[in-house]
Amino acid sequence: FAKNLDEAISETKESIRILKTLKGDPRVDSELFLATVNNLSDYYQIQGRVHEAKQACESFKDTISKFDQKIYGTLYYSFLALCEMYDGEYDKALKSINFAYQYLEEGKLSEYLFIFVLVNKAEILARMGEFEQAEKLVQKLKQDLEDLFQKNSNHLVIRVEIIDAFISYSKGDLAFSEKKIKKAIENYNNLVDSVAKDPLQGFAHTVLGDLYYASKNFKMALEEYKTAEHIYETVLKAKEIDDLSDLYQKITIAAADSHHIELTREYLKKQVSSFGLNHKKTQSIVKYLDEKEIPIPW
Repeated sequence: FAKNLDEAISETKESIRILKTLKGDPRVDSELFLATVNNLSDYYQIQGRVHEAKQACESFKDTISKFDQKIYGTLYYSFLALCEMYDGEYDKALKSINFAYQYLEEGKLSEYLFIFVLVNKAEILARMGEFEQAEKLVQKLKQDLEDLFQKNSNHLVIRVEIIDAFISYSKGDLAFSEKKIKKAIENYNNLVDSVAKDPLQGFAHTVLGDLYYASKNFKMALEEYKTAEHIYETVLKAKEIDDLSDLYQKITIAAADSHHIELTREYLKKQVSSFGLNHKKTQSIVKYLDEKEIPIPW
């Protein structure tokens, strides 16, 4: 991931090919599961290849019951939940992550896995607008992460920082949220040694753009949204991730609110080109422009 995600995908696929040639080895099924669900689907998600990631997970849907250990059900439903979240299917994602948690409890699995599952659940809840539930989880997670990692930053720690900032923004605490999200962005850039390595960085800049938009600072909002777009264009191999559609919607509306008609036209066309006229966010943009009595800039 930190060096070459394409190479990681290629090597994982080769591992899967080799595993499928091994007959009679009792470890083959479990190793195939880990290579496909735990590794390959994760790499696809980072590249925005949501449909391929979901297919990788669902290829093991009917074999989960074959594994005695609960860890396989936990991992399957955790990564499936992330696929569904990135596809904008939040209700399905919440259902899947609750299944993952059920497997966790039944198997009495490791504390690290509990945290991984709960971070995913916190983000899903926050994206759904269930901020009270998300905040309770975040407060618990911050203490658990500090106990486990002794204030050392890693992917899970910074994800919680970003979710926390998102919740603060949604509660109207803009100044506090701005400080949090800027620090989280700095920490993550340092962690991956890049300003454009993971869609999570794009999500963080989108949240910062939302803060500026809420303050009616459309210029700064558009700058942050454009930064998020640059990250997605750098990282994503496929324009399937719902966050990108959400970003196009935000840029189109911010451009319209700042009377930048050419920019409004440009990003509405990007939304239509990538996601279609019938996509829910396309329809939301058209409705917003209509309500504001702004001519649809086709």
